[in-house]
Amino acid sequence: TPSVIPTRDRGELTEPFQVLFLDKGREAGVKLGDVFELRRTPQRRDPLAATTDELMGMVQIVNVNDHTSSAQVLNVVFTDVRQGTEARQVGRLPT
Repeated sequence: TPSVIPTRDRGELTEPFQVLFLDKGREAGVKLGDVFELRRTPQRRDPLAATTDELMGMVQIVNVNDHTSSAQVLNVVFTDVRQGTEARQVGRLPT
């Protein structure tokens, strides 16, 4: 499963059309136009609370290299997308 990799600009994800990078590319089957959901990984914070598998945003692949890809943000639900945020493919352009 691809995940978000760090960039030089570590600002928050605040609006559509920003670009972020995924750690998978052509060799992992990622193709131009693929759509991914960015999902929060569930984690325990303390004995009484845990994070859930929440939708954080949607991105579409705009550039693909062998081992990485660039994705343009389509929408933002939560702005705290961090390195390692899971990206699940939910769509592919018809060929």
